[in-house]
Formats: sequence, structure tokens, C-alpha cells
Amino acid sequence: MFQKTKLAIEHHSKTIVFAVVFLFGVVAGYIIGHNVGARTTVTQGSVTDAIISVRSSDGVYGNLATADIMIIEYSDLQCPFCFRFHNTVKKVVDESKGKVVWLYRQFPIIELHPTAPIGSYISQCVLEHKGQKALWQFINGIFDNFETIPQNETLYRRYAKSLGLSTSQIDACLEKESSARKMVDSNVIEGSAIGVNGTPGGFIVNRKTKKAHALGGAIPEQILLQAITQIRKE
Repeated sequence: MFQKTKLAIEHHSKTIVFAVVFLFGVVAGYIIGHNVGARTTVTQGSVTDAIISVRSSDGVYGNLATADIMIIEYSDLQCPFCFRFHNTVKKVVDESKGKVVWLYRQFPIIELHPTAPIGSYISQCVLEHKGQKALWQFINGIFDNFETIPQNETLYRRYAKSLGLSTSQIDACLEKESSARKMVDSNVIEGSAIGVNGTPGGFIVNRKTKKAHALGGAIPEQILLQAITQIRKE
């Protein structure tokens, strides 16, 4: 349940929660906890103040003023596992009574989805010009129709225009030196540097203690809730 470019995971600590999901006869794994890979490492030390700070480029879903738990997700708009995870996180945040907030960061994996970066750039363009509400309308629109509408530049442009962006605004955001493009590329560099090697990936953070557990894969709602309960105790 995890879209990846590299994967070599070994056991690291007792806080890791393992689950195996059987889907269409294929075994898929996911991990919550401290993940250590042969080539990349996601540890408590990786989660600096800079990583958990809210940026102007983040999609923010939930109430930052009241939430004690933060879910930081690095996501690819064309990733089927991100599609599955999206509604799970949304439901958890919606039912948390303001106690969980979700930061969404674009992390397109071009090796798997060559046009995914375009969707990420255009989504950042929507955020820049129309704000958080429009961004989430854009992202939700993509995932709500993920299985029925081909994901490509034509679709992304159409959604952006439906939210009020002009062709010239979209074109400008796709330019090499655009701020939208720089933000997305920065997310990819940052995520890769701290050990995010697939999507959905990221962290669950206790905002009071700044303790964090790594998050990887399209984990089920119950496992996510268990992880939230655990991090609240730390």
C-alpha cells in the first residue's frame, strides 16, 4: 500500500506498528513508527522544527489553533495509494473535533508518473492565487474522480480554470522559475533528504512535545487512530 522508488526496511524499535493487508491475493505492507532503510532513514532526529512548521505552500486541513496532533503527508496526485489514504485522513480530521490537523505537501514521483509534477505545480498555483479553500477543492476533485477520469494536464487545467484561474496564470505557474514550481521541487528535495522514499509518506506529530512517528503507506483508519492515540502519550 505504498508507492515507492526505493525500499529496504529493517526493524528498528518497539514503537513500530506492523500490519499486512491482503489485497487481490498480493501481500502489501505498511509501517508506522521509526523506519530505517539501507539507503534512507526516517528517524525522530529527522523531524526538525523546520519540517513541522507550517509553510505558506502547505495545504492545511483542520484547525491549527486547537489541534494537538499534526499529520504531515507528502503526496503524489497520481498515486493510487494516496487516493486511498486521502479519504482516510480527511475522515479522521473531520471527526477529531478540531484535535487533528493535516498538512499536505506535494511530492510527485516523476519516475512513476511523468505528468504528476504538472498536477502538483498547478495545485500550488491554485493555492497561490485562490487560497486554501480552492486548493482543497482542487485536490478533493482530483481524488474524488481518481478512478473514472484520466489524470493528465488537461484535467488539471480544467479544474484550475473552474476555480477561477486564467490560462495565463496557469502557464506562468508552469514556467521553470515560477514560485509554484520551486515550492513543489523544494518539497521533493526536502522529503527525499529526510527519508520519504514513497507516497503517501510523512509524519504524525505531537505538537506539544514535538515527538513524531514516521508514516508510510495507505494505512487503514483504525491503525491511523491507534497511531494518533500512541503519539498523544509521548
